[in-house]
Amino acid sequence: NNYFPCHTDDSCSLIPATGVLLYCVEPALKGGDTLLVHINNILSHLSLTKINKLKLPIYPFQFGFAHIQKENNQNFEIRYNRIEINRFSKILQTKFDFSKSALLDELDDILYKEAINNKFILKNRDCLILNNTKILHGRTAFNKKSKRLLKRIRVYLV
Repeated sequence: NNYFPCHTDDSCSLIPATGVLLYCVEPALKGGDTLLVHINNILSHLSLTKINKLKLPIYPFQFGFAHIQKENNQNFEIRYNRIEINRFSKILQTKFDFSKSALLDELDDILYKEAINNKFILKNRDCLILNNTKILHGRTAFNKKSKRLLKRIRVYLV
């Protein structure tokens, strides 16, 4: 029930979910705020050189290696979960230790700063619909004894 940093749902799948629906069954009494960051807010903080590094298919995921950010005709998409990248960096025994990546640390800092400015509380029976390729989501910490419950549905559009 700790803070869960902003991430893409299903980032470790070869083709992550296009959309995510989060339905609040029971909100936390305190904490558990939803955090959202749009890809445009991330990219506006990064140099072109750093953005191009995020486009390289060098980041470890469950299925192998992939990009974090991609672009097709000015259509920007993102796939990111630092926890999973660090985990698969160890499993796949990558030459580079992604847990010590200055670029990913900077990305995490941007996500945190942007998310804190865009947080809100999902109330009972609220349903949040996200474009999973453009919006990263996370949550603030909440009490371990909380009965907070969100139901999640992933949508795959091909």
